Amino acid sequence: MKDADALVVCLAYSILPHIEPESDYIVYLNKGKVRRYRINESAQPTASTKIKRIRVQKKKYSEYWAFLNLCVSEGKFNIDQSQLATLGEKANSWKNAISGGKTYTFGLYQGENYTEYKSFLPSMFTDEEYPGFEDKRKLIYVMEGFKTLSED
Repeated sequence: MKDADALVVCLAYSILPHIEPESDYIVYLNKGKVRRYRINESAQPTASTKIKRIRVQKKKYSEYWAFLNLCVSEGKFNIDQSQLATLGEKANSWKNAISGGKTYTFGLYQGENYTEYKSFLPSMFTDEEYPGFEDKRKLIYVMEGFKTLSED
């Protein structure tokens, strides 16, 4: 099967608990190729999902691969999901009650293997006083890096 070992990177931001209305997928194919897709889902069960392929210029392939390799070499994908959900006493106090905000979802998929990370408003809890701040910083770094690549 051609490109059966393609690596798929998923970026999604959601304001609803279980629906990522818009997700970006970057597909790393064999021979250095890269594909991008945007998937729009609706909260309405009767609405159809829209999938749009977004063109990646060949001259940008190397930038996508360079960022992926940088993340691997620097251990940026070594994220502890349990630390992403930890906020600590300060954040859990009634004084810091938060409504709204985004849940960040980042996924890596290859063949039958996958890793997925989720965190609610990780950017608010990156100070050293919060438990898991290192993992939240890694999640933001990889998501913002891939998002920046996707902005043409």
